[in-house]
Amino acid sequence: MVGCVSNAVLIPLTTERKVRQASDVTVALVFTPRVENPPTLPYCTGVWVSADVILTANHCIDGLARMINKEHEDDDTIPNVRAIDVRPTYIMESEVTGIKEMPAAVHQSYVLALDKDDDLALLKVVNPESVKGHAIAPLASEAPGVGSKLHVVGHMRGMYWTYSEAMVSGYRESLKKMGVKRGGPFMQVSGSIYFGNSGGGAFNEQGELVGICSFMFGPPTQSMFIHLETVRGFMASEKLVALKINPMAADPKL
Repeated sequence: MVGCVSNAVLIPLTTERKVRQASDVTVALVFTPRVENPPTLPYCTGVWVSADVILTANHCIDGLARMINKEHEDDDTIPNVRAIDVRPTYIMESEVTGIKEMPAAVHQSYVLALDKDDDLALLKVVNPESVKGHAIAPLASEAPGVGSKLHVVGHMRGMYWTYSEAMVSGYRESLKKMGVKRGGPFMQVSGSIYFGNSGGGAFNEQGELVGICSFMFGPPTQSMFIHLETVRGFMASEKLVALKINPMAADPKL
């Protein structure tokens, strides 16, 4: 008797679809200075991990608090704002009108959780109805091996939604002996990562989130990303579970 069982054939994703997946789960954290004709600039990146929660880096939120306090440093009547109290604003890719130009829409969030030691933060959307229907980044089941290809989308030096192909070049348990006070482990990434990528994700070939950009370190093109298991533990501690869905399910064209 011959069994009539067919083997499913997995069709590889095109590079265009991988970039689209990474872009669709990415937001730009933006800041508009309180000056005449102010430019609106992205200073960090974030990743959708649920319908109304964005994952980013803690130092992005600390940086926003410093920018706000800098604007008010000459006014003694306004107390310094703490990172936990800031209201980060963000935009979607479709809302970009141009570099240094006011986006078509700006959305507000508040800080849900901060982890200074692991450089992670969660932001909760103030008005989820204004951004419903976006894609959500699924967490990978395991960390990619050294040499694995990665896909990174961020906002380098204010250039919205810049794509970079990268690679896992190593894993580091700790860099304290090299002067890095922040604890590990880290995923060492080789690729074009720069200011503006902070808080953004690294995605594997299946479009799954495997790390969050934390800092540049060492030789050129080397950056450190928060390890997948650290991200998983942080989100679990906040009783938040990344949704296991295909971000591109509604867009079969690519």
